[in-house]
Amino acid sequence: SITKEIILVRRTFGSSADDLESVCKASEKSFLWELGLKQTGELEFRTIAGNAIKTEPQPKSGDDDDGPRSAIHFSRWNHVCVIIKQESITTSSVTLYSKGVRKASSGSLSFSPPGFEVDDFSGASALDPMLEKSHLVYALDHPKGFRLTELRAWAMERNEDDIRTLMTEYLECAEVKRKFKVKIKKKNGGERGGGTGLAPAKGGLLAPPGGLL
Repeated sequence: SITKEIILVRRTFGSSADDLESVCKASEKSFLWELGLKQTGELEFRTIAGNAIKTEPQPKSGDDDDGPRSAIHFSRWNHVCVIIKQESITTSSVTLYSKGVRKASSGSLSFSPPGFEVDDFSGASALDPMLEKSHLVYALDHPKGFRLTELRAWAMERNEDDIRTLMTEYLECAEVKRKFKVKIKKKNGGERGGGTGLAPAKGGLLAPPGGLL
């Protein structure tokens, strides 16, 4: 168990997005979105606009005497997946998975920064430098013995079969076995490979972050 919430992953945003001393504090609120692990073993996804989605304990079934089951078991290996499906420049739906099982899903969540107007061209342009400074930071406020062994950030939506297949395989093994195919665009505009493109279909607040820390 844990005594306080762990921020499993956070995407930084705003004027202090690249101030690592600031954004790596769990109490810092300058984020576009973040995923927290509660003391109860449940997950909570939060956005800059104050929207949130969280998992709930599952009721026991049959002869199961262990009581309600949380999304995360602290004494076991866990796999967490977040799917953010963009709907517009500032809205997305979010789905949370634990060990390949869907635990929670949302309708449209707002990722709109305070004061930002979608129809305001100057406001849209002002997002660019903020996104350029954006980073992914992870495992904030983790306790002794906590291990985060791998973080994968996909620029495309994965289905449930992908999640269940790839969660127990090293990435290079998955590539060799051709569990998935990706298309990589070269700087000169050419392409190699096949399958689904890495670039999101739409621009906006889900553009790839500037770094993984």
